Order: sequence, then structure tokens, then C-alpha cells
Amino acid sequence: MGTDQVSICNMAFGLLGDLGKVKRLTAFTRVGCGNNPVHHAALDFYDTAKEQMHAMMDWRRARKIKALTMHADPPVVSGLWSYKYVRPPDALLIRKLIDVSGTEYEWDQGNEERVANGRTFDDEYLYANATDLYAWYAILIGEDRYMPGMAQLHALVLADSIAMTATGKEGTGMAISAKLHQRMETLCMGLAAQEGYVANEGGEHAMTKLF
Repeated sequence: MGTDQVSICNMAFGLLGDLGKVKRLTAFTRVGCGNNPVHHAALDFYDTAKEQMHAMMDWRRARKIKALTMHADPPVVSGLWSYKYVRPPDALLIRKLIDVSGTEYEWDQGNEERVANGRTFDDEYLYANATDLYAWYAILIGEDRYMPGMAQLHALVLADSIAMTATGKEGTGMAISAKLHQRMETLCMGLAAQEGYVANEGGEHAMTKLF
């Protein structure tokens, strides 16, 4: 599809109606941004917008299902959960815990303090009351592996993030942001109709694939 960081930034500028003023980004580098504040803002918010876009929908290509490793120690707080699992290090967002049959289980996640070699660490775990569970979660993928709709949604989220910088006016930026949110919702609804997604409880525009 030819999607890359530069093209997504330029799509975001176009969504702001600002390509003529801002000019196109030619390289995804600070040097390539020169003294253009909108280009620098795009680089500042790019990764955050990418994470938000990945979390908004259960994209098939950004989905991973992996058997969890149970920790040898029980949860610190007893009586709430019977088991704790190591959170997959590549997980952007845990969507659900399931067993081999696909049955979904209640779960929670949190940090526990660990002291080793005089240093304090916060280790993140997943808690459940069942054994042999799998995590169904979102991972970050490269722009070259984006599915249809991902690049456009990424650009919309990025445009929303830099709207205030691009306009320089709070009122104008908020008005543009409202329109961008409408376009995000329209895009997500279009994908819903095509792919069978439905809104979940993760936020106004969050979507989750149902099976």
C-alpha cells in the first residue's frame, strides 16, 4: 500500500486543510522539519497517535493470541484472584483472557512492587481465577503492514493531536477537532459495517471485533 510515516503525516496535514501553508513533509526527521512547528508537532505526537489508533479497534493484523506464563508466586492480595500471569511484554492493550476453547474469563491487571539487588521494580501482572489461559491483545505493527483503514485513522488521530499547533487558535483548533472526531466515528462505523466490529466500553470511538 506504500504507507509510511511521511505519508501519514502529510495525510494529517491535508485533513487540517493546511498543506499549502505547512508544506509537505519530505523526511521523518527533526532535520527534515527545519523550523516548521507543525512538522515538529507531528513528530512529537506521531507515536502516541499510532498507539491510540491501534487501541481503537481490534485490527486482525495487530492482534496476537498467546499462552500466558503463570507466575510462581500467588497474587500479593489474597482473596481477590487465585492466579497471576506475566503480562506479555509486547502487549499494547490486553483485550481479554480466554482458554483453549475460546471461553472468556474475568481478569484484572496491576503492578506489584519487587525489590532486587537494592532496587525497587514495579512488575505488571494479569490476574484471573483459572489456569492455562491465553491473552488476546493488541500489538504495534509497522506502517507497511497496515490494513485498509489503519493509515487513514492514524492520520485522523494525528491531525486531531496537532490541530491546535497548526491553527494557532484555540477556538479554531477545537472546531477542527470536533470535525475530525466526526470523521473518526464515520470511518469506524464504515469499518464496522464491513468487518463486523461493534463499539466497546473503551471509549467513544473504540471498537472491538466480535466472533
